[in-house]
Amino acid sequence: MYYNLRVIADNEVLSCVASDRKGALHDFGEKLSASLTLNDTGKPAPYLLGETDQNLHWVKTDIPVYTTD
Repeated sequence: MYYNLRVIADNEVLSCVASDRKGALHDFGEKLSASLTLNDTGKPAPYLLGETDQNLHWVKTDIPVYTTD
């Protein structure tokens, strides 16, 4: 799957290819030097995750991503 991570504060978009969301969060976390999770931490989500399939059709968009720091 192809993944995009939108950094809400900067309106920046990062991209990666990963086998699942967990792998994508790990890759994005390394790029951002942050620990990322899909579990709501009670704080506003600073990122939004998007998934596309190999045909570049959106599968899921705007999945909130939180930091665990």
